[in-house]
Amino acid sequence: MKWIALMACALLAACHEAPLPAAAPTAASSPPQTPPAPPALPASAAQVQLLSGDGTPAQLVDPYGLAFGPDGTLFVADDQRIWRIAPDGKRSVFVESPELASASGIAVDTQGAVIVADTGHHRILRVAPGGVISVLAGSGKPGWRDGLAKEARFDMPMAVALDLDGNVIVADSFNDRIRRISPTGRVSTLTGGGHPDWKDGSGELARLDTPMDVAVDHEGNVWIADTGNDALRKLTPQGDLITVLRPDPKDTNADLRHPLALALAPDGRVFIAVAARGRVLAVGADGVLVRVLDAQGPRLARPAALAIDPLHMRLAVSDAAGHRVHEIVEHARDTTQGPAPDAPLPDTHGRWPLAPQRSMHEVVGTLGEVRATHHEKLDHLHAGLDVRGDVGEPVLAIAEGKVLSPLAASGFGNIGEALNIGDLGYVHVRVGRSAGGLPFDPKRFIAVRDERGRLLRVRVRRGTVFKPGDVLGTINPMAHVHLQLGAPGAQRNPLALNFIGFADHVPPQIERVEIKGGELQVEGWDQVDGNEERRRLGLYSLSWQLLNAQGQPLPGLEQPREALRFDRLPPDEDAVERFYTPASGITIQGSKVTRFVYRLGMLPPLPAGRYRVRVTGADYSGNVARKDLEFSVN
Repeated sequence: MKWIALMACALLAACHEAPLPAAAPTAASSPPQTPPAPPALPASAAQVQLLSGDGTPAQLVDPYGLAFGPDGTLFVADDQRIWRIAPDGKRSVFVESPELASASGIAVDTQGAVIVADTGHHRILRVAPGGVISVLAGSGKPGWRDGLAKEARFDMPMAVALDLDGNVIVADSFNDRIRRISPTGRVSTLTGGGHPDWKDGSGELARLDTPMDVAVDHEGNVWIADTGNDALRKLTPQGDLITVLRPDPKDTNADLRHPLALALAPDGRVFIAVAARGRVLAVGADGVLVRVLDAQGPRLARPAALAIDPLHMRLAVSDAAGHRVHEIVEHARDTTQGPAPDAPLPDTHGRWPLAPQRSMHEVVGTLGEVRATHHEKLDHLHAGLDVRGDVGEPVLAIAEGKVLSPLAASGFGNIGEALNIGDLGYVHVRVGRSAGGLPFDPKRFIAVRDERGRLLRVRVRRGTVFKPGDVLGTINPMAHVHLQLGAPGAQRNPLALNFIGFADHVPPQIERVEIKGGELQVEGWDQVDGNEERRRLGLYSLSWQLLNAQGQPLPGLEQPREALRFDRLPPDEDAVERFYTPASGITIQGSKVTRFVYRLGMLPPLPAGRYRVRVTGADYSGNVARKDLEFSVN
C-alpha cells in the first residue's frame, strides 16, 4: 500500500493551507445541488471483482505484493516480474529481471520508484520509474546484521513500507524483527529479536513471531501483521511494541488466524487479510473485527497483500495461490476467484511420496471422506490421498517445485505437521527431521531454537526449490503420508496424478439404501488393489434415479441425478452436513467400524404408488455398484 501515509498528510496539509474559492453566485430559481457522495471503501459482505489473472501460472505466476501509485496505477510483484495495471485495466510489465527472486511486498515512493522485498535474495531493492534496479540494503546472504546497507543481512524479508521521513520499514520475517533502512543507507533494528515469541515491550526485549507485513500511519505508528502470533501489533514512534488484537490461542475458530497482509484506510480502519479461510477483515477504533470478505463458496486461496488507493477509494487484494488480483467492492461484475479448475497439474511422472517411488503403495484414504477433529463431531472432509508407510520412513518429493507460501512448514510437533511446495502438500511429516527428530539439510530446513537450545520449530524459506526424490522429512506416528493437491479451498483429487502402478479392479460396495424423512441415504465404501480386507475407503461419486414399479424412469427423471463427485473438495463449510449423516466415522477417530453414510438429498413429491430408487456408486477408476430400493407412497 504504502505511500498512503504520505498522501494522507499531503491531502491534510492541502486542506489546511489552500484558501477556499469564493462561492459562485447562484440564480434564485436554481435548485440546490446535492453533491455526489464521496467514494467509500467496502464495509462488510463485499465481493471480489477480478482485475487480472486467469487462475493459472500462465498469466500470473505468484502475484504477491501490491502498491498503488499516485495516479491509481496498481503495481503487482509476481516472482521475477513487477506488473503495472493501469486504471483502465490494461496490464504491462514494469520490470522483469533475474535480479528479482520470489518478490514479495512492495511500496511506491514519492519519486514513483517501487521498493521491493526481494525475498529470495534476502535484499531490499529499488526499481526506478525507468526500470533500473538498485540494491537499497542487504548483502544477499541470509542472516541478521545491522549497519551499512550493503553489508546488512536479512532473512526472508516479506514486506516494506515508507514512513514520513523517507525511511524504509522492513518486515524481516525469519529474523522475527522489524528493521529500518534510513535515507543515508544504514540499517537498524526497531523491535524484536532472539527467537519467535509474543511479548510487548521496547526494542530487542519485545518479541514477534514471523511478521509478514507492515504499514505506517500518519502519526508514525508502524502496524504489524504478526503472523505467527495471530496478532495485530503496533510499534509507536517512541519504540513501544503494543498488541492491538490477539485471539485466545485455544480458539481455533477465531477470525484473526495467521494475518498475512495489512492496509490502512483514510477513515482509520485497518484491513487485514488472513490465511484462515481466505478472509479479509477490518477493525476500527472500537476494536471490533468485521468480515469484509467472507466467501461461503469459492474463496481466496491464499490472500497475500492488500493495497488502498486513497484518491479513488479502491481496495485491492492479491490471491497468490489463486494466481489472480482482485478489487474488493460492494457489488462485482466478475466474481471469478481461486485457481482455475483446469490449471496444469504438477509434473510428477506418477511418482509416489515413498520409496520406491515408481512402485505402488497402499492407499488408505481418499478425497472427500468425512473426518472429525480430536475424536469429536464430524467437522471436515478429507482433503487428499493417504499413502500408508512406516513411522520414521523418509517422505520424498514427487515433483520439482518451489516453496511459495511463507508459512510452508506448519504444525511443528503435531500429528498434522506439514510442508507445502507449490501446489503439493505433504502432511503427517516430521519436516526436515530424521526418525529420531534430528534436523537435517540446514540450508533448506531452518532449525529455530530457544535460548536454551531447544528446538522450537523448523522453517522453510519462501523461494526454496525441491527436486523429485529429495527427502522432505519422515513419517510421524500417523503411519501414513497425506498428499494434498491444490490450494486451500481448491483441493483436487490427487488420483489425477496417475501414480505408477496404481490399480483398482475392486468394485465399490453399497450396503444399504434407505429413505428417512424423505431424504435418500446410502451406506457404501470402496477398496483398491492391495488393500487389507478391513480397509474401507470413501466413494468417488454417487447418483440416483427414480423408476416406476416396472423399472422405467419417471417422466422428467430420465437421467440419473449426481449427488456427489469428489474430483475436487467442495469449498462450502457445510459440506460435511450436506454429504454425511452423523452415523459416519472412521475407526482411528473413535468409531467402532469405518462407516460412510451419505446424504443424497430429498426425493421429490410423488403421487401415491409403488416406486423404485436406483443408486449407483463409483470409484475413481470407473468401477461401479448399483442397488435398488423399492418403496411405496400412500
